[in-house]
Order: sequence, then structure tokens, then C-alpha cells
Amino acid sequence: TIGGAGFGSYSYAALTAAEAAGQVSVLLPNTLDGNILPIANFLAGLDTALNSSFHPSDPLFNISLLDDLGPVAFVSMGEPDALLSELEANPTDSITVKRARAYGYLASEMVDTNGDGFGDSESIDYAQTLIRDWALYVGIGFEFQSNGGGSPYTDSEDIADRLSNLFGMDFSDVDCLNLMLNGNGTSSPLGLLAKNSGGTGFGLSRFLELSPSEAMSTFDLSQEQYDVITSWSNGWANSISSLQMALLGGNGTINAKQFVNTSFGAKDPINGGFLQYSLNQGGDWATQHLLPDIELTPEQSADILYGPLGLTTTDGALLFLYGELSGKAPPGYLGTPLSATQNWNLDLIAAAYNIQTNEARALQELVVEDIFGEFVENLLVTSFGAQPYLTQSVNSWLLGWHDPVSAILASGNASNMGVGWASLESNKTYYGSDEVVNGDGTNYTICTGERPVCEKGELLRQDGSTQLSWRNDAMHEATLGLITPEVLSGTTGGFLTGSDDKVDVSGYAVTEIICSGTDVVKGIPVNTCEASVEPTERSIQANLLKTFSLLDAMPSALPIYLGSEIEVKSEQLSGLIIAGDSTTRFYIDTRDANAMHTKPSMSDLAPVFEIQSSSMIGDLDAETMESSIVQNQNHFTYWMNFDTPFDLLPFFIWLAIFGALFASLTLTYRSLGQETDEEDIVVHEIEQEHAGGLLQRGLRIQSK
Repeated sequence: TIGGAGFGSYSYAALTAAEAAGQVSVLLPNTLDGNILPIANFLAGLDTALNSSFHPSDPLFNISLLDDLGPVAFVSMGEPDALLSELEANPTDSITVKRARAYGYLASEMVDTNGDGFGDSESIDYAQTLIRDWALYVGIGFEFQSNGGGSPYTDSEDIADRLSNLFGMDFSDVDCLNLMLNGNGTSSPLGLLAKNSGGTGFGLSRFLELSPSEAMSTFDLSQEQYDVITSWSNGWANSISSLQMALLGGNGTINAKQFVNTSFGAKDPINGGFLQYSLNQGGDWATQHLLPDIELTPEQSADILYGPLGLTTTDGALLFLYGELSGKAPPGYLGTPLSATQNWNLDLIAAAYNIQTNEARALQELVVEDIFGEFVENLLVTSFGAQPYLTQSVNSWLLGWHDPVSAILASGNASNMGVGWASLESNKTYYGSDEVVNGDGTNYTICTGERPVCEKGELLRQDGSTQLSWRNDAMHEATLGLITPEVLSGTTGGFLTGSDDKVDVSGYAVTEIICSGTDVVKGIPVNTCEASVEPTERSIQANLLKTFSLLDAMPSALPIYLGSEIEVKSEQLSGLIIAGDSTTRFYIDTRDANAMHTKPSMSDLAPVFEIQSSSMIGDLDAETMESSIVQNQNHFTYWMNFDTPFDLLPFFIWLAIFGALFASLTLTYRSLGQETDEEDIVVHEIEQEHAGGLLQRGLRIQSK
């Protein structure tokens, strides 16, 4: 270290060397202006500058040169005045005078005010002050630059030294460029200063989400290095660390939270101007609408962002977007009854956030157009690797596909194939996964028909519930009553009763079965019944999302609809369904998102794909059923299929009856046969003895 006077002399030498090398131009311009500057005199030392200086605009900001921020503060105050004549003409606005006063090297001299040849009044020695200021500015600037000050943070040769100076620890064995910029410009920024291509995702946040072992392994850090890096990062992320605004010409300090609250509803306090994702929309709000800039207080912005209806909170964002997409306020909004209906408009937004209507309009445009319409899309693409459209096989749609957004939300890694799976239908494992299990399966409780409280085969409960898993009491409460419960108990499990029959359409809907005709299937008389689901009335968004939040009821969140046509044929006596076919189609609503708050027409729906299925009783089973049910209904021949041992009893009875009848007939015919022979002989004799006509012959036979 160089003492006060010595450092001053060192700085003056640095100035003259820089002047000779053409790096600065101070002495010559002043000489040409008629003012020869003196040699810098630091004989009184620089103790104040080194140890006890405070910023002129913030008396609490220690800017001593031996303090961490001292040299930065010194240089940030600006370049010294160029000419002595200009300084003397306007000392009040002089950077040199302000800095010299703050650091205690303002030079003074005695001035003769009465003309007696003796100095009788102390005054500022502007010439000595200017040369001192230039000397220290150059000397400190050289030291600042030699230690990496002002160099790009991408300078790999410099980062290790800067980190060592910052943390007091050696970082020469660390790939510091990787630590700073890992993943910069990609969808997965991880370095402390990295961000994605859209400027919407930051490596600092991701770094802090890593476990200690992951972070140390990724960046080859020791435990001590990791600890100081994490402590520093947490300080900024959690608004513990603050930036001295005096370094930027302001007052006080500002932390991350204060920056957000200030820049959201007013000017950027650090860089000036307006942020793009703010109420002023990068300055476009005022220029496009010919209106004044929005100037909210930090407290007002904090309420909009983090308050009870805060847009950065899940509930607040959902409530706001529901209003925008539906045109109606969410049920119960601002304390109104759940049953009340009110329109969503600027007056309601202004009342919700205690702002003016003009400010509410700016907020509406920011959320709907800039955030929802632009930022979210860019975030999904650049941070999550998602794409606007997904084309895949039907097997993937139905049985499983990997969603990078779900994966990164669950694990922080969009490429993690162990999580982030989705499907439209159920299967033991997700299609295309490495045996990733799709839930715990489903338990069904079916009526056996042994008690009169239910019909045989009816579904009573699914996983212990009498309601559809996505149309139940929990969903009703979570969506503020917008999605009503739907009972699935009583749906058919294979039998029809002919009255109040219902069918569960793969968990998507419950619909009535209507029987209207008869038919014959493989010799079995059947009732013909139909059921249908109208696609324009069956949104299955809540089933597919199943977040159990207002999102499930939000128009356009996932505008998928389902339609189905079902025909079943049931055996007339037992009601057993022995044949059926169905066609189920999935549709997507093609309207603009802001038009989906009304019921769609069929012309609005585009079919995505359809599922056709059919089944019929097998030949062997049909033969058995025909024998067991149809044949057994015949009062005389029911036993002839011998489907039970008891069928032998009527067989033997009939055998005995026919045996007895046959024996009786045999005896009768035998007896009748003998009499007939004799009469024939007699008649023959009569015919031989007496002649006559047919009438006479008949009379004779009758008398016999």
C-alpha cells in the first residue's frame, strides 16, 4: 500500500506519463488557454480521502478510497473539468470541486482583498485543486483498470482476479467464464450472469435452485468457494444486498425488490427510460396514446404485483386473466356474492388495484398484449424448449407424451424424461417412456345385484368417489362454482335395466342411454339402445388440465371438446349388453382466445382425431346364451339343451309318458287290427251274396 502523500505523488507521476503518452490532455490545453497548472502538492497527505470520505449526495455512503466501493465511487463521479477557466467561471457545478470537497483535497490559498499586499482572506485554490483532481483521477483510474475495473465481464483472463478481490478467496482453479456465462443465450441459462435469448430467464435463479452437490460438481467449486458464491448470489436475489445509487448520480440505495417496484410503474431508476415489460411499455404507452407517462409510487406497484390480487401470484394472475378472457369478473371478486355476475372492465380493474382508469388501461394492455400475448410465448419457447404446435402419433396423444414445460416445473430440467409426462387416456405406463408409471390405477366398485339398493353391474364408486374425478366437489370449490359436480354412480357396468340407464364415456362424460328398438344378434333377441355426447356442450379442458384451480375453467386455456355416438344392444331378458359400437371425437376450438367465452358452434370446432370401437358377443358365447336364455324360455323344450342335470328329469318324464302312450296305442291298434280283418271278410262275403248299389252296401256295413 502507498501512504497518502506518496500515493498523491504517484498519481501525479501517472498523470504526466499519461500526458506524455497522449493518453490524456490536461496540461497543454490549459497552457494554451493562458493558465499554467502547478505541480500537484499532496504534502498534507490524503488521510481523509483514504479513510473517511462520504458521498456528497449520500452522507451515509462511505466512499473512502480504501473502502471496497471507494475507487468505483471516485471514478463514477465523472471526469474532472478540462479547463481552469471554465472551473473558475462556474465552480458550483464543477465535478472537480464536488469531488475534492468530498475527499478532502480541496486546496485553499490566502487572497489579498484590501490591496495591502498581504493575504487576508482564505479562498479556494482552483488551479491546485484541478491538478490534484486530475492526478488522482488518472492514478486511481490506472489502478482500477489494472485490477479489471471497467473490463467486460466476459474477459476470461480477468474474472478470477476480480472474484478473488470481491470474495477474498482464490478462484484461479475455477473456470470462471463458465461460472459466469454457462448456458448464456440458450433455453437453460445456468451461469451467474447468463440469461436466455429472450431475456426472460436468468442463470442466477437457476444456480440458486441447484443443490450444493450439483452446483459444486457443475462448476468444479470447493465447499468454501460455493459458500461465498451462494451467499453473494442470495444477497442480490433476496434483496439483502443493495446498490448505492450515488454511484449512478442518485441518492440512497436500491435492492432488487425496490428496483422492480419502482421500474414497474415509473422510470427505470438505474438506467433511465422505461422497461419494456412495465406499465409504460418501454415508453410506447405515452407516445402511442398521446397520454402522460404512468407514474405510480413503488407502494402502488408493489400492491399490483404482490398484494392480495398481485399479478405475480398464482391466484391474482388467474383472476385477472379469467376476467380478460371471459369478459366477466370471477365469482366472488372484490367480495361480491358467488352467485352475482358483473362485467369485467377498466372501472373494476381500477377499483381492484386502487389506481386511475388510465392506469388500469395501461395495466390491461401490459398483461394481455405484452405479457400474455408475447412474453409468455417467448418464455415457453426460450426457457422451456416448447413449440407452438405439437405433431405426434395417436398413440402418443392417447397414451403418453413428454412435455418439457411440465418437466422443468417438476425437476428444473426440460430434458428430464422421468417426469413431465401427460396423456389423454390411462395406461399402466406412459407410451414412449422408460416404464414411467401413469398413476396408481383406478379402483371400481360394482354392484353385484345381491342387494336391492342397486342394479346388477352398475358402477357405484370410482376410487371411492361417486363423482367424476374432474367434476367433483373439490373441482367445484376450486373453480368458484364454475365447474359443477357430475355423478357417475349408477352408470352401466354391462347390464341395462330399461329405465334411467346411463353410461360413463371413458371418464369424460356421463350420458343417458335411450332404448328405442329391437333386433336379433346371433339368434338372440336384443333391445337396441343409443347414447350421445354433444361436442359443443362438452369441454374436457378441466379433465386434461386438472390443476384444481380457476385455470381449469378459464376460456381458451386448453379448448378441447369431446363428442361421442354410442349404440349398444342388450339381451331382452337379462339386460346383458352383448354388442355395441362407438365413435368418439376430440375437437379443438379454432376461434381466437378472446372469443372463446361463449359456447362454440360446430363450425368453430375442428376434429383432431377420433376413436372408433366395436364389440360383439363371440359365437361360442352366443350359442351358450341362446341355449341358456332363449331356449330355456320355451315351456316345452327348455330342457332339451341339457345345460343342467335337472334337465334329465323332464326328459325321463317325457320318455315315460311317450313310452306309456306308445304301449297303449300298440295294444289298441293290435285289437282294432283283428276286428277289421273279420269285418272285411264278412263284407266281402256280403258283396258276393247280394248285389246292389253303394247306398245299400253302406247300409249293410253300418248294420254290421
